Formats: sequence, structure tokens, C-alpha cells
Amino acid sequence: MGSGGGAGSDLHLRRFRRPAEERDFGGTGSGWTYAKGSLKKLQRQDMDRDQAVGAAMQALFDAADDDAATGGPDIVRRIYPTVAVITADGYEEVADGELAGFAARLTP
Repeated sequence: MGSGGGAGSDLHLRRFRRPAEERDFGGTGSGWTYAKGSLKKLQRQDMDRDQAVGAAMQALFDAADDDAATGGPDIVRRIYPTVAVITADGYEEVADGELAGFAARLTP
């Protein structure tokens, strides 16, 4: 999943063989520290697809709140990040319409 904020601003939920917080997710960019803090609280090994997408969207909202250079979801202009689910069956991008639903549920 990428935040859509330009080069070097990607957030990835994937399995690594490293310490827990490095093994389960990783990312780069100026907002990564904030997204990482969010994911450390939200991520679990037994998450289903919707829970994983929801956690990723929450992490992007949190990062965008704390880092001006992070382009988070923009509900007003209908600009959403690129979010993809990667499983043993392959790569699937989550449609903007579905991301809009997640974003609506995450905003007050």
C-alpha cells in the first residue's frame, strides 16, 4: 500500500523475518514514523482483508495528521492512496469506492 504522497512515501504491510515490528510491516518516507506507531497498535497476525486495509488507512490518516508532507486520504476531493492486498493468490488493488467507505468510517 502506498500513501500516494510521491516518491519515497510508501507503507507496506507484509511479512518479514526480523523483529516483530520490522517483520510484520515496513515503510519509508517522512510520515513512516507516525504510521509505524499506529500500525504497532493495530496490526495482528490474524487480520482479515478488511481489517488489514482498515489498519493501513488508519495509519495513513495518523501519519497525515502529524506530517505535512504525507498525503493521506482526502475525502473532500476524493483522492485516495493506492492500497493493494497481496496474498498467495496474487496482487489486488483496492478500488477507490471501497477506500472511500473506509475513509468515511475513520473520519469524525
